[in-house]
Formats: sequence, structure tokens, C-alpha cells
Amino acid sequence: MKATFVLLMAAFIVSCGDGDRSKTDSDVKASRDTMSTFNTPSMNDDDAALLRESMQENYREIKMADLALRKSANSEVKKIAEMLKADHTATEKNIMNLAAQKSVALNAPDSIPVLKDIDDMGKKNAIAFDKDWCKEMSNAHEKKIKKFERASATVMDADLRNWINEMIPTLKKHYDELEACRKKL
Repeated sequence: MKATFVLLMAAFIVSCGDGDRSKTDSDVKASRDTMSTFNTPSMNDDDAALLRESMQENYREIKMADLALRKSANSEVKKIAEMLKADHTATEKNIMNLAAQKSVALNAPDSIPVLKDIDDMGKKNAIAFDKDWCKEMSNAHEKKIKKFERASATVMDADLRNWINEMIPTLKKHYDELEACRKKL
């Protein structure tokens, strides 16, 4: 009796199908991919602009960290520069992933102002370099913290807001480390 019931249920399930057995797994995947393209979340213009600005600023942080690693003779400055480079390189990946997820086109980093800053900073002697680098990086982080604290209350995109709120403690840690180093120099 159980076997007959199972066979009847199986026959019923098969007969209820759509009758189109010609679809392959790749057809189903292509259909899903097309649907997800239409449902791709995007950001409003202000949120996208903030993400683009963050990419530019982050690029600058990485290049300034590279400069300190090459130029400074101070072990504490080098240690902070290594931390900044590692954290901001990870941030760069996060920005690119979020931009891809939200269909935001990122501009190539604007290297002309960054290169000028690096060139100017690189011309300083070792003692002036360490002090000025710490001060410059501290100021940049302070501005970024304030910008992100304001933005966390105004951005519309929930993923961007979450990313900003995750970044604020990292930026504060960087700022504290830079300030402590700056006061020692």
C-alpha cells in the first residue's frame, strides 16, 4: 500500500511540472543572472559620490604610507605607516566590492594632487618629514572621522552606512596612533 502511494505521488509530481524539459542548468543560471541584473541595488548620486571620494582619499593614504616607509628613519613612524598601508589596502578592496555590488563606477584615483603632496613631503629632511607626515596624516584622519560621522546619519544606502560605521573605529585608532607619535616627535 505504501509503495503504491509513493508511486502515485511521484507520478502526480511529475505530471504537475511545466512540461518544458528542454531547459538546461545553464539556461536556469542565465535566467537567474538576468533577473539579478535587473534587481541590482544602486546608490543615489550623493552616496555614490561619497564612495568615490572615499576611494580617492584612501588612495592618498596608501601613497602617503608608502612614502613614510621609504623616507622615515623613525621606527614608530614606519610601524604606523605599515598599519595604515595594510588597513587602507583592505579598505580599498572593500570600497571596490561595495561599488561593484551597487553598480557604482569608480574613477581612477586622481594621482596629480597626491603626487604633488608626496613630492613636497618627500623633499623634507628626516626630522621635519616625520613631524609633518604625522601631522598631515593626523589631520586627514580627523577630517575623515568627522565626515564619516556626519555621513552615517545622512547616507541613504544601508550597506554604505554599515561600511562607514565599521570604518569609524579604524580611523579613530589611526588618528590616536598618529597623534601619540606626533606628540613624541
